[in-house]
Amino acid sequence: MCENYSGWTNRETWALALWLDNDEGFQERTAELTRDSFERHGTIDAVRDALEGLAEELFTVDGYREAHGDDIPLTLVSIAEDIGSLCRVNYYEIAEGYVSDYKDAAGIDEDAAEVDEDAQDSFEDAHPTELLG
Repeated sequence: MCENYSGWTNRETWALALWLDNDEGFQERTAELTRDSFERHGTIDAVRDALEGLAEELFTVDGYREAHGDDIPLTLVSIAEDIGSLCRVNYYEIAEGYVSDYKDAAGIDEDAAEVDEDAQDSFEDAHPTELLG
């Protein structure tokens, strides 16, 4: 049985992508993070790593406390509960969309970025979509 959810790898990936896209503050921060990471490193992997760091910062108690020196707000706790397990999120899939949007907006040739197919394959190996049976 396939675990895809609304066109995404799984529900957790869909939920994080939805929150990042539908909240103006998250959307602006994610667009800035994508631009900075892609301009600095030129790879989807760099954006993936930055997105994972952002999710850890915003939606984990320890990550929020480390980044902001305070307890995580209840609003972010609710969002984290909605997203579910961050270790199941396919950050590469989300990063691909953000990099594509950034390249379109910046007029960058689609072949300008190095894509690490091994990174995507390793995610799929670690998170199989087939249920054991």
